[in-house]
Amino acid sequence: MIQHAEIIKDTVRDIAEIGSTVTWQSLDQNETETYTIVGPEEVDPNEGTISYNAPIAKQLLQAKVGNKRTLTTPAGNRQVKIIEIS
Repeated sequence: MIQHAEIIKDTVRDIAEIGSTVTWQSLDQNETETYTIVGPEEVDPNEGTISYNAPIAKQLLQAKVGNKRTLTTPAGNRQVKIIEIS
């Protein structure tokens, strides 16, 4: 099995997808937050990971750097700008 393994090189990510680390800036509070979008079994809030099934992740998927999004959270809507995807 391992004899058929293929090494995948890092690629430039310009669209948020599963496995992406997304950093955004809150437009009203000028704060930044960073989360990595992962599968449900990999979620660890202490490590900054969120499931692709989470409402915030769903709102971030397919975003590009410079895009603005409205994130719906329990505390209310937040306007954010995507500043980095890796």
